[in-house]
Amino acid sequence: MADEGTEINYEKISEEEAVECTAVSPGYSTLGDIVPVSLHWKDVSVSTIKEQRELLRNVSGVARPGELLALMGASGAGKTTLLNMLMCRNLKGLSADGLITVNGTEMGDKISTISGFAQQEELFVGTLTVKEYLMIQAKLRIDGSKKLREDRVTDVLHQLKLWKCRDSRIGVIGEKKGISGGEARRLTFACEMLSNPSLLFADEPTTGLDSFMAESVIQILRGIAKTGRTIICTIHQPSSQLYQMFHRVIYLANGRTAFQGTPQESIAFFESCGHPVPDKYNPSEWIIYKLAVQPGQENESNSRIQKIVDHYEESAHREKVMEELEEVSEKEQPPIMHKAKWSTQIQALSCRCALDVWRAPQLTMAKIIQKILFGLFLGLLYWRIEYTPRGIQNINGALFFIVGEYIYSTSYAIMMFLNNEFALVAREYHDGLYNLWT
Repeated sequence: MADEGTEINYEKISEEEAVECTAVSPGYSTLGDIVPVSLHWKDVSVSTIKEQRELLRNVSGVARPGELLALMGASGAGKTTLLNMLMCRNLKGLSADGLITVNGTEMGDKISTISGFAQQEELFVGTLTVKEYLMIQAKLRIDGSKKLREDRVTDVLHQLKLWKCRDSRIGVIGEKKGISGGEARRLTFACEMLSNPSLLFADEPTTGLDSFMAESVIQILRGIAKTGRTIICTIHQPSSQLYQMFHRVIYLANGRTAFQGTPQESIAFFESCGHPVPDKYNPSEWIIYKLAVQPGQENESNSRIQKIVDHYEESAHREKVMEELEEVSEKEQPPIMHKAKWSTQIQALSCRCALDVWRAPQLTMAKIIQKILFGLFLGLLYWRIEYTPRGIQNINGALFFIVGEYIYSTSYAIMMFLNNEFALVAREYHDGLYNLWT
């Protein structure tokens, strides 16, 4: 395989990789053709219903096919709110306004049927290996034959550089040693890529990673974008090298758009605003510093931000975006990502649960020993009971103990399951991988 920092053409696996890929990979992309997606949003405003606090004000922008777009800004600038607005997720308690279109068509919450979302928090079943987890995800996400699912998983393992760790257990942070942080982040993207989405959202994909791993993840995202997909991510203070890897960036400040364009254009734009980036200084850090509200200097900071926003409103960068928004027309819509049949869903979830239980022998052994000891206790306690009225009453007491044991032990197991797995189940259900009754 290529080195971590090397870009790979994801449309066709190169000849240099043929030695490794011939026996294990189809040698070409099994993801199939996609319909390119252009995402446009115009005059998006969001505020809280109770406090009437403004989170976004008249934000407009464009995300094009084949581009990696980064939403940037200081904490509280509105990055996550805008991302949620574009995905139509987590909008409870908010009042939203504005127009969001996919290829010229307003989709609303149905946008989740054509897009993927790689969340910042990594939730997996730590006892499974990388390939086992992806195979179960493929059963839930792909409504097709077994061979199609196997080929898709093999292809995604190669494309996201997870082939070498395919047989490694995922592990749990702080509990069980497993794959590295960079591999876990790539596994998150691999799960989403199984559905072959035309549009991919990512929340802070490099948070918690060292510079090498962060660069590897962004390189992966650039490779995915090269296949014609539209990728939008939020990111917080990337390194200078990472910053130049984005195709376009959008800066937000106080809920408004402060800039939209390429990384190189952002440096020139802020220089024209009177804030040139010092030599040997990370451009993104300097720009975010200028767009942040400094404690104790609120009035001065808000005045500076207002001037930058006003300068952007009158710039050619905004004019170019608004012209593109005015020329939006309806185009072909990407196909809806179909989930598996209910019988396949039950099979996949049962398999995952069985593997998880089998791979936790301490817990299983503890339950077996508990049942044996409880059985011996009751057996010895009620041994040689005579079938007299008093003996029958004692037998009823034994039956009560047995029923109580099964009820309370089952309830405790459910409580433990909800505590450990609820976040993963809630995420997968929200992503539409299975029905609630399944």
